[in-house]
Amino acid sequence: MNKTGTGGDLGIRQSNIPLPIGCEYTLSCYARASIAGTIAKLQVGETGYAWVTKEVTLTTEWVKYSYTFKTLYPTTSFIFGLATSRTGPAEFCGMKLEAGNKATDWSLSPWDVTSRLTKLEAAVKLEAGNKATDWSLSPWDVTSRLTKLEAAVIALGGTI
Repeated sequence: MNKTGTGGDLGIRQSNIPLPIGCEYTLSCYARASIAGTIAKLQVGETGYAWVTKEVTLTTEWVKYSYTFKTLYPTTSFIFGLATSRTGPAEFCGMKLEAGNKATDWSLSPWDVTSRLTKLEAAVKLEAGNKATDWSLSPWDVTSRLTKLEAAVIALGGTI
């Protein structure tokens, strides 16, 4: 993103995320600027309520920034961006909101893993002609699902 004037904010925003009140969360991202010293912000709050801003000084290298907070409202919004009085080009990536007080490395969410497994299972079923395989596992039972998929692929001669 590139902000050329000093009026208004420029950023990436996610609004109205329902989170339990009083729980601790960590907001994180990687960021860098074309000009070292550019000020960016990680901002948490909700429209109609107070916002809390953590300003960070960007470098020209990718650096991970994080901010830990406790939820105060039934929904929470956040912004990664350049502050009102700041200008300059900056890049942001790897944005993450997670429960707890530590910024962890990026990983697939359980929903992404489940979606990929479901697609792979469909491909294996199609190739196997829906032969006697019990696919009635919980979507969260990833290990059992992978074991069954492995067995089905081996039974098909190792290819799909």
